[in-house]
Amino acid sequence: MKYIQSTPDFIIWTGDNLPHTDDLDPSWDITFEAIRNTTLLLTSTFPNVPILPCIGNHDSFPPNILPADNTASNIYKGYLEKGRWKDLINESEWSTFVQGGYYSHLVKPGLRIINLNTILWYEPNTLTEKLTDPGNQFQWLDGILKNSSKSSEKVYIIGHVPPGFYNRAAPGQKCGPTFHLPHLESYLNILHKYSPIISAQLYGHFHMDMFQVYQYNTGVFEGSSLLASSVTPWHSNKNDNVSIPVNPSVRLIHYSRTDARLLEFDQYYLNLTKVNNITKMPEEKTNVYELLYSFAKFYGVPDLSTESLVQVYEILKRNMTVFDSFFTFSTAGERTVDCDSACKLNQICSISCSSSQEYDMCFKSSDYNCSTTPVPPPHTSEYSVIIYVSICFVTVAVILLLFIVIRKFWISSSRSEYSRFTTI
Repeated sequence: MKYIQSTPDFIIWTGDNLPHTDDLDPSWDITFEAIRNTTLLLTSTFPNVPILPCIGNHDSFPPNILPADNTASNIYKGYLEKGRWKDLINESEWSTFVQGGYYSHLVKPGLRIINLNTILWYEPNTLTEKLTDPGNQFQWLDGILKNSSKSSEKVYIIGHVPPGFYNRAAPGQKCGPTFHLPHLESYLNILHKYSPIISAQLYGHFHMDMFQVYQYNTGVFEGSSLLASSVTPWHSNKNDNVSIPVNPSVRLIHYSRTDARLLEFDQYYLNLTKVNNITKMPEEKTNVYELLYSFAKFYGVPDLSTESLVQVYEILKRNMTVFDSFFTFSTAGERTVDCDSACKLNQICSISCSSSQEYDMCFKSSDYNCSTTPVPPPHTSEYSVIIYVSICFVTVAVILLLFIVIRKFWISSSRSEYSRFTTI
């Protein structure tokens, strides 16, 4: 990413640093060593850039579980000390991190990033499934959002695992939930309560380029999130974890500095077939990532707001040609399988249904079936833009979001009329 943009404002790193393999049985020391190595790589590549890390389901030993009892604080201290996250997280934020692996960071006046430890709610985490509020994270989240609302702050919520349901399943089966259902309901209630101040939700975990639109059981879409795909081309064909191959990819995202709205992202990818055929390494290090597509431009929407993502969702439901492109983009151009009707239903329901009630209804409703209804051509108007960068930099499915700011922006009728990378 440093060859695309080397001076971001800050980096959001949403976790997963160890290989997703069955034969790997690391200890906590190996886990922390892997995290430390990635931390040192990031800090050396992007010196003097704030880096905001969060915990992935493969950042624990054993994977997928973290406790919420008296032993938990020693584990979180391990991330700070052995993983070197004390070099990344402000000392004033350590207290909540040691309590439950979560913290909030004021990026600048008016914009706060809230980092969640989604592993406490993660469906395979048997240590927390019977707890109402593991690590008191719900209570803390409600309090920090209440304070942000009173202070007129906009908020980005980040984490590794998104709320809702997976988009992949064995043939003829529904996808499973990402969280324990009681925790999912509690989280969605908080998101709905504070949706007016939540400008973005940014997650990883799926290894695919996805987005979600949230109804919060109201029947109206009132929130949304972006999911970044991974750098690691890992995949699995197990019935309980169906994942298809992906090309490594990184993301450049544009946002408005004045109101924190997301405006656009450019998806870059590494064509593995192409680079594996290279017979001679270049003498100088160069960027080998190519532009795959730009989201808003391709789908003909003005920005990445919830309203725009709902428009894209409606297009995907009804236009098979556009859906086919979406599915190719989801794996960063690595099209190894076709998406049949069952696959399409899984994608559409995963995008639009975050609660169990919505998800069950999705599979029963013919309205969610894709058709060949044409859609209007993409509009070509342009808009004011400030840039930040989203990197998916993974040992295994680590997502990094790098934020970069342009000081001046203006409304333009042509993309070539504004400066894309102007540093402050």
